[in-house]
Amino acid sequence: MKTICQELEQTLYHEIPLTQAMGIKAVAYDGTTLELSAPISLNSNHKSTFFGGSLYTVAVTTGWALLHLKTIERALQGHVVIHEASINYSLPVHSDVRGRCRVDAKEIERFERLYRRRGKSAITLSVELVDRDEKIAAVFSGRYALV
Repeated sequence: MKTICQELEQTLYHEIPLTQAMGIKAVAYDGTTLELSAPISLNSNHKSTFFGGSLYTVAVTTGWALLHLKTIERALQGHVVIHEASINYSLPVHSDVRGRCRVDAKEIERFERLYRRRGKSAITLSVELVDRDEKIAAVFSGRYALV
C-alpha cells in the first residue's frame, strides 16, 4: 500500500513533470504541514549553489501540493493554480533544500466555505525553504486558487 507521500510524488510527476527532473520528493505530511525536498545535485548553478529558479519551483510546488492534498481530504473538485507569488532569498544554499508549508485550520475552513458557496476560492500560503542546517534560505508567499 502506498503512503500519501508516495501518491503525492506520483501526482506531482504526472501533473508537473519538471518536479521529477528536479528530483523533488514528498518527505512528510501530518495533515497540517507538508515538506518536500530537492537535491542540489540536480538543481545547482554555475556557482555550485542551489539555482534560484529551482528554489522558486520547490516553493511553488510545496504550496500547490499542500492545497492539492487539502482539496482531496475535503472532497473539493477543481484545479489548484497559482495566482500570484513573491519570494525573498536570504542566503545561498550549498546543500539539498526542503520546502515547508503549513496551513491554518481556520484558513482552510474559510477557503472551503467560499469554494462551496461560489465554486472558486483562494488562499495565501507561505513556504520556508531551508538548507541542511535548518537555516532559512528563502521565504515564499503564494496566492493559490481552486477553480
